[in-house]
Order: sequence, then structure tokens, then C-alpha cells
Amino acid sequence: MSKPKPSWFVRFFMTAFRIFFLTLLFTGLGMGLGLLTGILTTVIGGLFAHHPLDLTRSYKVFAVPSALIFGGCTLVFQVVQAVREAVKK
Repeated sequence: MSKPKPSWFVRFFMTAFRIFFLTLLFTGLGMGLGLLTGILTTVIGGLFAHHPLDLTRSYKVFAVPSALIFGGCTLVFQVVQAVREAVKK
């Protein structure tokens, strides 16, 4: 006995939730990695240049752009995968 397939409405919301959740997850991951990179770069640059640390630069230059790149790439990839899956069915 086979399981009944979910309706198009349920599939739509499952796909939309998956896209939203993974985009949010990878955006946070990009923010974290960008912030880590920014802090390390700022600290190492401060050690070599002997100037006071300005960690707001870590957010402005590294964290926010990397979060946008990670989130944007994830969103595009997930939408392409969802369309490919929908066309296949």
C-alpha cells in the first residue's frame, strides 16, 4: 500500500519553509564566518601597524557582505533546486 502524496498546497509550503530556513541558516553562518575573519584581520593588522583596534570595521567590511553573499547564493541555489524538482514531478 503506497502512501498518499501531499497536495500541491502542502508541497508549496514545505518547499517555501525549506528555502526560508536554509537561507536563514546559511546567512547566519556567513555572518559568523565573516565576523571571525574580520576580527582576526583587524587584530593582526593592529598588531603589525600598531594602531588601536576598530572592530566596527569587522562588521562593515567583512561580516555583512559575507552574510549577504552566503544568503544570496543559498537562496538562488535553493530556488533553482525547487524549480528543478517541481519540473521533474
